[in-house]
Amino acid sequence: MEQNICFEFPQEHRLGSPNTVSPKNFMFDKPYSRTLEAEADKVGLQLVAKACVDVRASSVFWQQMELAETMKGYPKIPEWLSTHPSHENRAEHLDRLIPEVSRERQERFFGFNI
Repeated sequence: MEQNICFEFPQEHRLGSPNTVSPKNFMFDKPYSRTLEAEADKVGLQLVAKACVDVRASSVFWQQMELAETMKGYPKIPEWLSTHPSHENRAEHLDRLIPEVSRERQERFFGFNI
């Protein structure tokens, strides 16, 4: 027996609804999304470190993403128009987190801090 499963987006998320593109969306929702993305990057970095993986390449990945987009000629979109941090800001954020996460990794697996 076949079942049809339907999912309907709430009105505020439907294409063409008044809230799809609004000043409220750009001013309030997008910064919140970028904050969540930054938090997800931090949690991901911590999980990778707990798995005893070297976390130093994480920021290099985002630097390479930025370079690839530049080489392909993609326009640089202002961060305030995006739901995600820019590749550059993401790499910088990870660079700030790496020393702390690396220390935690060393203490957890090797029992000392360098």
